[in-house]
Amino acid sequence: MSAHHSQPPPAEHIATAPDPLVRDAVEAHGIVQFTASQTKSDNRDDDWLIAAMADAEAAAEEPAPVKAPRHFIDRDYVMRATYDGCFHAPSLDAIPSIFALKQGPNSLVSSMEHLYVAGDYAGTLAVAEAWRATNATSKKKFKETEVLEITARCMLRLGEPAHAATFLDAHRSASTDAGWLLLLAETYSRCEGRERVADALQALQAYDISRPVDPTTYRLLARVFEKSGYMSRAARCLRTAIELYGRNAPDAPIARIHALAEVKRLEDLAVRLEAVPAARTTAPDPSLEALPEPWAWLDRAAGGEPMDQGADDKLSKDE
Repeated sequence: MSAHHSQPPPAEHIATAPDPLVRDAVEAHGIVQFTASQTKSDNRDDDWLIAAMADAEAAAEEPAPVKAPRHFIDRDYVMRATYDGCFHAPSLDAIPSIFALKQGPNSLVSSMEHLYVAGDYAGTLAVAEAWRATNATSKKKFKETEVLEITARCMLRLGEPAHAATFLDAHRSASTDAGWLLLLAETYSRCEGRERVADALQALQAYDISRPVDPTTYRLLARVFEKSGYMSRAARCLRTAIELYGRNAPDAPIARIHALAEVKRLEDLAVRLEAVPAARTTAPDPSLEALPEPWAWLDRAAGGEPMDQGADDKLSKDE
């Protein structure tokens, strides 16, 4: 018998605590499991394991509760709150060299998000622009939709909606994702001028096709109508948004609280807008006087038939 098989390991080695890396490791495919009936042991120290296995086996036979299907929409863009700043470039000049690393592009996106959460929108914008400039000359091009959105949202945060709109004009077809369409609509709706009204309506129409019952559509429509002088239409859009919030009541308590707060805000705004027409001093924007094709879909929010009024107002009930 060979030497390394002749002697069992010393007892003190068996009792030693495992290395932290081994102790905290997670098996990707699990380990072999034995039920109590398959385990034979005369050692009482193993009884707790046998009992635990039996309990787990019994619990596994109980039917799992059926969860109601949920459809969740992120209506607001939220940066990931990353706290470790190790990925920050020492300077903007160092961004090309970091970008060339295997994880460089992603680490720079993390840097943008970190700066954005901290409220440094100018710093975020500088990193984003350097990222895009480097990506443009890189042999391997990375999809930059996320960085484009970060860039535009920084401009909005810096109070430059016209600049953000001009920037997005050059990248309008970068994505057909609903979130991208919502960004276009939100940006254009903050701008002045009839051209931007048309841009906002076009983006909202495309977004409405993707998410036909999202209250955000009508909240942004209200902004467009209000800026154009159509206060009653704006108020009607807000009423539609409120009705949709009630129809699509969220399950989670925290989401329910946020929805109630949003409904209260929209209610207050609708009441204010409904009182404006009698005291109006500016004429409505004639570009919205008639709603030709392809804007016929706006009729339900701008003066056509009301939406279904029979939907339960679940937000008003405490279940």
